[in-house]
Amino acid sequence: MTHLANFSQKQLRKEDYNNLYKDFETLLKIDDINDLDLTDFNGWDIDLVKYQKALDHEFSGEFDQALALYDECGIQNDV
Repeated sequence: MTHLANFSQKQLRKEDYNNLYKDFETLLKIDDINDLDLTDFNGWDIDLVKYQKALDHEFSGEFDQALALYDECGIQNDV
């Protein structure tokens, strides 16, 4: 949990820790990741569509496009 807090550069509250434990339990119970609605796990209100597009750009080697979307979303950890 400490590593998650440090990596995310977020100040985790008791509620955040409880949510992370619930999410972990949910992930252990599912058979397929595609069964999840990822918006249920979006506690920090990240634009998941833009984030996925940024990851796709990054995986394709299009780093400038990925960086632009990360900046637009205010995401600094992946950068």
